[in-house]
Amino acid sequence: MVPRSSTIVSLLAVSITTIVVLFLLYSRPSSHPPAGLILGTPAPPDPTDETTMSQPVDNLQLHSDRLLSSIRAKCKQDGISTMWKYPDKPWIEQRQPRVLVHQAKFHILYTTNPKTGSTSFKKFLYLADSGIPRDDVTKDGLDGLINVHNTTDGHFTIINQRMPLPPRRAFEGLLKFVVIRNPLTRLVSGFRDKQLRRQQFLKADVHYPRTASEEEIFQTFVTGPLQDWLYLDNIHFKPQWLDILVCSWPYDLIMEYERMGQWVPIVQELTDTRGFLWPGSRVVQGDETHETMYYVRRYMDYLGERDRELIYRIYKKDYELFGYTKYGEDNFPFLEI
Repeated sequence: MVPRSSTIVSLLAVSITTIVVLFLLYSRPSSHPPAGLILGTPAPPDPTDETTMSQPVDNLQLHSDRLLSSIRAKCKQDGISTMWKYPDKPWIEQRQPRVLVHQAKFHILYTTNPKTGSTSFKKFLYLADSGIPRDDVTKDGLDGLINVHNTTDGHFTIINQRMPLPPRRAFEGLLKFVVIRNPLTRLVSGFRDKQLRRQQFLKADVHYPRTASEEEIFQTFVTGPLQDWLYLDNIHFKPQWLDILVCSWPYDLIMEYERMGQWVPIVQELTDTRGFLWPGSRVVQGDETHETMYYVRRYMDYLGERDRELIYRIYKKDYELFGYTKYGEDNFPFLEI
């Protein structure tokens, strides 16, 4: 029989050896991915990180021409013009985009499209028409500009659907353009801005639990209020194709939000506004940020396949006409063409 003291010594030796091995193992620099990246979960965004995702193309204007041709061919194939049936209204004919911004001095006719940088563009027009050079603009001065949503102060003219539309010949010689965006990144951006930050709920009787996670709130939003978009007519969440009248308005350029960093210099060249600042709303020139993509992945990975299909059903025509890729597809969030 082994003496009891020998057994204790042996066990003690084994324990010490185990502790030493574990110490050496875990004191080495870790080769594992940082927290937040395990199992494909994206790391939380750095709030100071304003880097953007970009996918430059060689000839943007040719790219825009091809995109417009593709959209118009699909519109013709589907028999879409300006007619759209609202569920609670008779057949109506929409003759112009929902909101146009006319700037006579620089020969611009811009179609607004919420969550694609429209506010930044209006600030740009304010600066350009005021003759304020980019070097004279400070952040405090920019933040102190008039509320371009409520007044134009004579720097540009807003034409909405309630106003009589001038004859189209009045728009000859103007640069007519619009910005589009991937429906999913636009939805997530609008949700975080209007639902979470500003709490502009689409339905007064929808209450989100105080303890709910962002993912749970997004799921409630997608399966509830978002499905009533036609009745509520909320411009931030409606499909883009109808309000911008993409099937019939005589656009010269159609620009992707994901490539605005490339587009801004071209628009400024065409309108002789190179000396003025085109401010980004939060990031450089509105390109899609890594932060936006983080929240897209976070929300979409939480949703089930059925809930994802609800989103794709609402924005079906945007996807079909524009050719944007869906979440999980190659090249997301850019166009397929």
